[in-house]
Amino acid sequence: MEGPTPVSALMHAGIVNAGGILLNRFAPLYLQTDSVLHWVFLVGLVTAVIGSILMLAQSDIKKALGYSTMGQMGFMIMECGVGAFSLAIFHLISHGLFKGTLFLSAGSVIHQARKHDGVPKDELYQFIVERRPTRKNFPWLAMAILTIVVPAFVLFSSHFAVAPDLFEKQGAIILLFFGWITGAQVLFSTYQMETHHPWRLLLLVMTTFVVVVLGYTYISHAFDVFLFPDAAFAHQLYVAAGTDTLLFNLAAISIALLIVASWLRTYWKESHFARCRYKTLGT
Repeated sequence: MEGPTPVSALMHAGIVNAGGILLNRFAPLYLQTDSVLHWVFLVGLVTAVIGSILMLAQSDIKKALGYSTMGQMGFMIMECGVGAFSLAIFHLISHGLFKGTLFLSAGSVIHQARKHDGVPKDELYQFIVERRPTRKNFPWLAMAILTIVVPAFVLFSSHFAVAPDLFEKQGAIILLFFGWITGAQVLFSTYQMETHHPWRLLLLVMTTFVVVVLGYTYISHAFDVFLFPDAAFAHQLYVAAGTDTLLFNLAAISIALLIVASWLRTYWKESHFARCRYKTLGT
């Protein structure tokens, strides 16, 4: 990170992708191994979690971007671990483009920050920094249901449109699971934000989410067809990354029910907290 910013951009947008490229080039070998892809998934999961946590703890913009790269690379390795090798290549390309842009823009951001903090005193600032309660809140139960149902419906329906055999691939289910959690987190953040027009904000967020998911789904499917034109070989990769069907289904259902219960509890607590804040401010 002490090097020139263009060097950091080149490192994090290109050279660090070598690990993902090598995993993809040796993809046929994993068909002849036993449980290796499971270890690849585990290593990627740990890397993604540690990288994301360290990124949030940094005060230096370049170090934050560096640990962000660590988290993204961990997620790419996870994609290889579940058999989605073509999706990992798409992730590598898109990550290289946006991370290189972010690094090359870091100097301008630092230069502007030295003049003034540039933090607008708008609704987002008040929500994150001043922690003001929402003036017009959503009904917590309705938002909880939307948070659980909408991302799942959008993700599964869009992927089912391009790959009807979706539910036969455990790796695809795992990736959709992460997408479901991410979409739910976006809607939960919308629930917490302060706005005079909450339903309009929610509609815009949901529309954006649908557009992003559809674009991501069709582009990743196109990469899959281009890189692995042999559908049987691509299916064998997913099979090699799979595990016992009964054990996988029990784990997926149990974790999903736990997350649903946690979301419902979180929404109820947030609603109760907002009501208490309003009473305190009223007195």
